[in-house]
Amino acid sequence: MDLEIHKPAPLKIGDRYHYTLSSYDPVSITVTVSQVTDADIDFAIAGIASSNGIKPEDIDDAWVAEHIDGASTVQEFRTTLRSQLEAMNTQSVEQSKPALCAQQLALRLNQAVPMDEIAKYRSALEQSMSFEAAQAGMDLATYAAHMGIDSAAMTAMLDDRAAHVAGEQAALSAYAAEKKLKVADQEIPALLGLNPQDGEKVIEQARGAGQLEDLRADALNMKAARVITSECNCTYKHESAEEAQARSEQLKAFAEMMLTQQNEETQDDKGDDKEDNKSNFKLV
Repeated sequence: MDLEIHKPAPLKIGDRYHYTLSSYDPVSITVTVSQVTDADIDFAIAGIASSNGIKPEDIDDAWVAEHIDGASTVQEFRTTLRSQLEAMNTQSVEQSKPALCAQQLALRLNQAVPMDEIAKYRSALEQSMSFEAAQAGMDLATYAAHMGIDSAAMTAMLDDRAAHVAGEQAALSAYAAEKKLKVADQEIPALLGLNPQDGEKVIEQARGAGQLEDLRADALNMKAARVITSECNCTYKHESAEEAQARSEQLKAFAEMMLTQQNEETQDDKGDDKEDNKSNFKLV
């Protein structure tokens, strides 16, 4: 039976915790490259049909010739979609690398992340999810229920995600400190994914609020993530035919579930309309 290893608390200087890693060597990750299946293409066509207010079977050669540039038949359209989906898969693989590298780096932390630090990340995650819910016209509980998650599961998910994010950010800060990485003000917008104009405003707002160093720390972690990603040992695992088939079946099940939800919501809306009509109807 393995004994649980209790890590010590990190050194705190001022309002910042300082961490170290057991190794600063390049991390090793494995990324999965998905195949593009016929089911993937069918799913894409179904989405295009839905956005155009038609059924998938309505996308025939005539529709393609009229609406799709560079294609005049359904087969040509499917070939184009396959190429686009393959490009998207490649892009997705590359975009997944920084997170995978951070996860591996976090395993090397010599210290435990304090609960007050984890709580900050949890609060940020909950605010972000609440914003998404508001955008969809729901409160957080309703939004979670809409995704099939109850209150207890939502709490557990946020707690778990916050702990992982806090550990990853702690590891990145340790790496940045060891490698003596620096971030100049002019680097902050690009590192945080902001355009130059918005970046300048964000920097000035942070400076005015006394939070510029917090902003710089976030950018520094992003720089560390880029460095470890560029130096990582990456193994590309190509999806097998069996794995692709299993994923396609999951995708089909998800599509059917979403269609059922949409139909139920449509029926509810019709029911509401009927109730409204009843309440507005008057004998004259």
